[in-house]
Amino acid sequence: RSALLASSAASDVYKRQAIIRFSKKLGYNGFSELKMSLAQSKRAPEEKIDFIIDENDDIVTLADKCCRLNMNTVLKTYQLIDTNQLDNAIKKLIAANTIYLFGVGGSAIVAQDVEQKLTRIGKKVIYNKDLHVQLTFSESMNKEDAALFISYSGTTKGPVSYTHLTL
Repeated sequence: RSALLASSAASDVYKRQAIIRFSKKLGYNGFSELKMSLAQSKRAPEEKIDFIIDENDDIVTLADKCCRLNMNTVLKTYQLIDTNQLDNAIKKLIAANTIYLFGVGGSAIVAQDVEQKLTRIGKKVIYNKDLHVQLTFSESMNKEDAALFISYSGTTKGPVSYTHLTL
């Protein structure tokens, strides 16, 4: 029992350290500052920020626009998270025998990254950047498998139109 508690405590410390590192990577001094920023972003009306890159922008303006665009994307994503659905999806991915990844275009790069990371932790992952090959995945899937669709916009015709094939 004491070994289990020690293991659990060590795991909690690791999780806290990972959260702090993530917060700092986003440019905050720590998790508390990130939480405050996220809380304020949920209350504040959406600020109109000019992200259009102009040929006359200097390097400081370009860097600022890129930084703001990335921060804005993270905040918008956070605001869309349904923690119950996220928890359910994570449980399904953990329990899956095989995880099939779907993503094309710019999302293909993200899918390849996810494939590599899941493979490194011992998950069986199937991915091919070709849309037509992805369409054949549904023929191989069974109830013990999971499908993960990756789309930046959520409107890409390919992956969005064939989500029904895996349901």
